Amino acid sequence: MSSDQQQNRGQEEQAVFDMPDSAPEQEHVRYGVRFGEFGLLVPDAVFSEVVVKKEVYPLPNTQPWLQGIINDHGDMVPVYDLSLLFGLDSSAGKKNALLIIDQREHAAAIRVPEYPKAVRGGVEIAAVDNLPEPLKGHVEKVYQAGGETWIDFRHRAFFMSLKALVTS
Repeated sequence: MSSDQQQNRGQEEQAVFDMPDSAPEQEHVRYGVRFGEFGLLVPDAVFSEVVVKKEVYPLPNTQPWLQGIINDHGDMVPVYDLSLLFGLDSSAGKKNALLIIDQREHAAAIRVPEYPKAVRGGVEIAAVDNLPEPLKGHVEKVYQAGGETWIDFRHRAFFMSLKALVTS
């Protein structure tokens, strides 16, 4: 090893030892979509993506809030209009944007009135009044952040319950 290489190696080793004892704590950021007076948080550590102009294949004789299915990488994914399900104005916002949550047999797509927005911080609160009936029983936690209410929900159980509503 040349003297230049030894000197560079010594500098690299020194840089490792000069690192602070702990990295600065990073702010936890979640993403969520608003539906009227509350927002649903995209589940942590679960695959999700926004797709635009994806063709939705309608299903006959179903509830209006079940918009149809999409082909997402070979998987048939149900598309739900939660604004309709929750009794809200579904004409507002980006009608051709879908948020796909989870993968494979757990995947579900929802029409989003706006693109997901960053939700920083937040304080856990006890409960929310006037939750839509289909969402009751699927709430994990409720947060207040930036003057808005955000719901962390059990997405798999929620979407399974919607499938059960369609087949009953």
